[in-house]
Amino acid sequence: MKKLLTILTGLSIIVTPATQIVSCKITSDNTFKSFKDIEKFWGTKTHNTIVFNKDTTEAEDTTKENINTEIKQIIANNFTNQKEFNEKFGIGDNNIEEDNIEFKFYKSNTGFPIGEENESEDLITYLEKNFNDNNKHKTIPVYFTYREIKSDGTETEFNKKYLELKFTNIPEMTDGVYKAEDSNGIFGDIENIIKIEKYFFNDLSNLIDKNKPELELTFFKENKNITIKFIKGILKAIKEASENKFDLSNSLEWINVENPHYPSKENKEWKVLSPEEKLYKDLIAIKETSENKKEPKNPNLLNGFIELINKFKSGKEWNTTKESDNWLGLNNKTFVLKE
Repeated sequence: MKKLLTILTGLSIIVTPATQIVSCKITSDNTFKSFKDIEKFWGTKTHNTIVFNKDTTEAEDTTKENINTEIKQIIANNFTNQKEFNEKFGIGDNNIEEDNIEFKFYKSNTGFPIGEENESEDLITYLEKNFNDNNKHKTIPVYFTYREIKSDGTETEFNKKYLELKFTNIPEMTDGVYKAEDSNGIFGDIENIIKIEKYFFNDLSNLIDKNKPELELTFFKENKNITIKFIKGILKAIKEASENKFDLSNSLEWINVENPHYPSKENKEWKVLSPEEKLYKDLIAIKETSENKKEPKNPNLLNGFIELINKFKSGKEWNTTKESDNWLGLNNKTFVLKE
């Protein structure tokens, strides 16, 4: 007995509290291999929203085609092998002569199809009817199923699960996004004075004071985070000056994502951009001229942005009725820096 006690006292027992036990969850391999994977990995990413503007739906076939393309882009965003998916479905930088996927749309996750042969209503007219009030923000759920279209004509079945899409009437960031601002528009009236908080401008202002750079594409590219911070302040000020106070919708785009380990190597992927990230992307976008020279793709957007900065640096306000050609679609507005 004495020998046994000696052995036991020589042993150390380690007790791990339950709160320190971490379960290891093995994530699924979300690589697209077959059409079944679309349903399996739908919702892996949270973005599933399409912007619908009923004022641009006169060419219905084009609009339906655009919606189908956007659905494929949202699907592609759920997978890791996005380049292969793009090639198969004709999106991103790719085109295909004939589509290889078909969608059916429904009013609920229990059925009730939109646009069946015995109905006069199709997806476009269904959305137009639901977005009939321009000045009211709406998000409308629509559900879909899909099937593969095989080149040899083999009949395939639609998947069984209803997958949810959301349609919204709040636009994404574009060069003239606020052009339709009035009491009947989605933003409502926008005040004539737009006040930007000085906090959002301080870092950019200090950087300019320190380096005295030329304000052009290279400067904004090299100082991305500080530039986006100021853009965020601009959009916040416009929102606060608008009647309905809406944030713009995010954008899903096929863009080059810089790899810090291989900065010169192109690395494209689907990426959800916030409105300020999208405006930054458009600001620094370049195009090649016929003489193989590179110049800003959106000179009005860039020049207005630079003019706004220069006015603030000189302690002045900036009015969009001057050389800015109604920047962001804002007509006769004055930007001021709020102390």
